[in-house]
Amino acid sequence: MASNSAGGRPDRRVSFNAHIRRAAEGGEVMLRRSFDYDEGPTAEGLPDTGLVFIAYQADAEQFLAIQQRLSDADLLNDYAVPIGSAVFGLDASCRGLLRHNGTRQEASRRTQGHR
Repeated sequence: MASNSAGGRPDRRVSFNAHIRRAAEGGEVMLRRSFDYDEGPTAEGLPDTGLVFIAYQADAEQFLAIQQRLSDADLLNDYAVPIGSAVFGLDASCRGLLRHNGTRQEASRRTQGHR
């Protein structure tokens, strides 16, 4: 995210604590996807809905760095409550999953089905 607008003034269109800005600050590259679910109301009548987030990165330390920034200051935390987390490893033969042309945008396009 650029910190200055075209006129050289600070760009205030995206809050400094916005989820997307906090996640992107370190420049880490990830393939990511989220899936929402709705299991209907619980026995107490409360909604049982949520979001499952999956991210593929070459190094778990990158994901941990992003999570630390998000836990420090992320406006989304006012609305979402994480209830679980896990890290899984892939065999080295899967390294090609994270190959891209060097830009975060290209890696993001691949997760959306664009070529």
